[in-house]
Amino acid sequence: MVLKITPIKPGTINIKGMRKAIRGAGVDEGQDLEKSYELTVAPWEGEKPSFKPKVSTAGGNLSVKVGPTGNKEGVKKWGILNAGSPAHTIDVVRADKLAFQTDGFKAKTKPGKLKSGSGSKASGAFTFVESVNHPGFKARGWGITIARQNKKRFPKRVSTAIRKVKKFK
Repeated sequence: MVLKITPIKPGTINIKGMRKAIRGAGVDEGQDLEKSYELTVAPWEGEKPSFKPKVSTAGGNLSVKVGPTGNKEGVKKWGILNAGSPAHTIDVVRADKLAFQTDGFKAKTKPGKLKSGSGSKASGAFTFVESVNHPGFKARGWGITIARQNKKRFPKRVSTAIRKVKKFK
């Protein structure tokens, strides 16, 4: 029996192809994350934020960031709902009395859920007061929910992209 050993000559690693594939995986992930964030404001009327992903490969590290941007009032509203609000007092500022309806209100959003439900507007007789103790509301936690739902997909997406690249020139 004759044993023949043939060395395999290493090639030059296709760095450019790898970088392109990794960045492409980041762009794809950003687009999917944008869709998830858009679900949080889909039924909103009036002012609402937009969500544009930012992909970076600075320093050799891939990062994908998505968050509310654009319309200032929409960004503010999204931030308050995402973070929640503690109980607080609301006092009259530019009028003699606060006026609000107390019956029938049901929030459209719930903590940990991206999509909105039906909800309902307040109804009934108006109440007039100089201040009110608002009970606050729980954080919707959309950013955390989206991160949890997608944390396994992102590394798989990057690995798959790298495997598809011709490794050597």
